[in-house]
Amino acid sequence: MHAHTNTQEVNNNDLPNLDLLRATAVLIVYFAHLLMTYGLDKHWTAFSIYVLSQAGVTIFFVHTAFVLMLSLERQNNYGFSWFCNFYIRRIFRIYPLSCLTVLFVLALSIPAFPTETFRRPTLAAVITNLTLTQNLVKLPAILNVLWSLPYEIQMYLVLPFLFILVRKRPVWVPIALWIIAALTLALEIKGLGLLNYVPCFLGGVVAYRLWRAPKLNLNPWLWPLAIILTIIMHLILPAKIAAWCASLFLGISIPQFGNLASTFFNWTSAQIAKYSYGIYLSHTIVFSMLIPGNPVKMAALSMLVPVVLFHLLEHPMIEMGKRTWIWIEKVTSPVTTAPKTAQNGLSPN
Repeated sequence: MHAHTNTQEVNNNDLPNLDLLRATAVLIVYFAHLLMTYGLDKHWTAFSIYVLSQAGVTIFFVHTAFVLMLSLERQNNYGFSWFCNFYIRRIFRIYPLSCLTVLFVLALSIPAFPTETFRRPTLAAVITNLTLTQNLVKLPAILNVLWSLPYEIQMYLVLPFLFILVRKRPVWVPIALWIIAALTLALEIKGLGLLNYVPCFLGGVVAYRLWRAPKLNLNPWLWPLAIILTIIMHLILPAKIAAWCASLFLGISIPQFGNLASTFFNWTSAQIAKYSYGIYLSHTIVFSMLIPGNPVKMAALSMLVPVVLFHLLEHPMIEMGKRTWIWIEKVTSPVTTAPKTAQNGLSPN
């Protein structure tokens, strides 16, 4: 999954719809994995629980790309320092918790998924999981949920360039990019497997460009229905194109709705969204450690752990990323000195 940018990082508190979207994504993954942990997916024939979990990841990809495009827009200087700022802050946002997760899994011999047994990974697998490059060399994720993070990291590399490409161009440009990407991948050209999720991220790019265009301003309470339709599309469309089409639909839908006004509803969504990265990375670990334990205890712990991780690791590392960039900018900026003046305080001229 992935994706992992809180709406608060955009410094905009008026985006409750995005909190609902992110909260929905992580809860889909959480409960799908819970059902799979107890083997209930084998008795459910209405639709694939595994595909349902993938729908949650698709939503994450769209959400992450969109929110980061908004974040990139906030910085007016689109030069070299702009790129560096973006990449440094992404590194501090993603890697600390993912590396801790990998090390914890190795130290306690946690299986990749609760229904599996632990298999000691090779050194190459450990290194690529720590660097989130396992998909480049086709090595397995040490923890099942880590599979999506490499795609997100690789998306970061190109997202600033996509931002520059589409920010002042007509709305059809990102849609055209999505069509080109989807058609190219549909041809199943050998060697393009790494790009399979590009249309999903482009859904977020489409959302960003439409965000700056005239909107339909639909009833806010239709927004949850749009999210449900996105999930249904993922479940009923052919597997090859389901995620791509659902991403485009979601990207087009995001800007079209007014913001939900329910205080309790928005607060709940914001809290889940805030801790979603920790929920995503830790929930199957908790499942593995407590199965077959008390389900209530398991649910409580799988919600408590992300809160602790956020306040002890995630948030401090986010702030360190900001401070690191400020320090780098300070030491690399040319030093300017005031012109010398005569001793009487008057200009030498």
